Amino acid sequence: MGQILSDARYFTRRVGEEAARCERSGTRFSIAVFTSQPGDGELPEIACVLSLPALLASVRETDTVCRVDDDSIAVLLIDADGEGSRKAALRLLERIQAQAGHWQVRVFEYPERELILVDVGLVAA
Repeated sequence: MGQILSDARYFTRRVGEEAARCERSGTRFSIAVFTSQPGDGELPEIACVLSLPALLASVRETDTVCRVDDDSIAVLLIDADGEGSRKAALRLLERIQAQAGHWQVRVFEYPERELILVDVGLVAA
């Protein structure tokens, strides 16, 4: 069972709720941002749209997916940090690369909000 694509308002609210939960419980979460890096003559927004069904079918029910720009998709990864976030982002990247092109992936971990994964997706054939 896949997810439904969230709008930016819902995604922002979910991030706020998760931040509050993490403060209460001491847990963590991450946000993975996938940005399409198309080749010459390709439109990034087309690659972004083409990859959405594969991405939505691949996330957990607890995660939230939002298209945040013409060329970017954000995924809120609940109860995932460090190596777990990295593995989840790589798994999702593998699923969407089969659909459309090259991707840059950034993963932000809460509460540190540090960049923990950069430019992983620039290897599609």
